[in-house]
Amino acid sequence: MLEGDLGQFMTPTALSNSVSKFLGASETRGENRAEPACGIGALVMADLRQIYAMQGKDGISRVDYSINDLDQRLVRIATVQIMFHSIRHEAQLKRLVAHNADAIRDYNSSPPFFVATSWRAVLPGQLV
Repeated sequence: MLEGDLGQFMTPTALSNSVSKFLGASETRGENRAEPACGIGALVMADLRQIYAMQGKDGISRVDYSINDLDQRLVRIATVQIMFHSIRHEAQLKRLVAHNADAIRDYNSSPPFFVATSWRAVLPGQLV
C-alpha cells in the first residue's frame, strides 16, 4: 500500500497493544521514552493507552516522548495522531519531540521538525 522501497511495515494494533501490556507490566520504564522507527505511531499510541490505564492523565503528563521515522509522511501522521488524541482526551504529554532522520547515521545531528511542550492553552473555550 505504501509507495517506495524503505521496507516499511506498519505494526498491527493488536500486536502493539500486546507489546505495550507486556512492557508496561514491569512498571520499571522511565518517563523519557523514544520510538526510533515510529511509523504511524501504533506502538506509541498503545504505550500511551497503557500509561493512561495504569496511571490516568497524571501519568500521561509525566511522559517525555521522542519519535522518529525515516519517512517524513509517517512521522507527520504519528505526530498528528498523538497530538489529536492528547487534545481530544485532554491528556497532555510533558513533551513530544518528532524527528525525521536516519536513526543510525544522523539522529543527533538532525534538528527535530516538531516540538510541543504545551498545547492545552491554545484550545478555544478551555479552562487553563
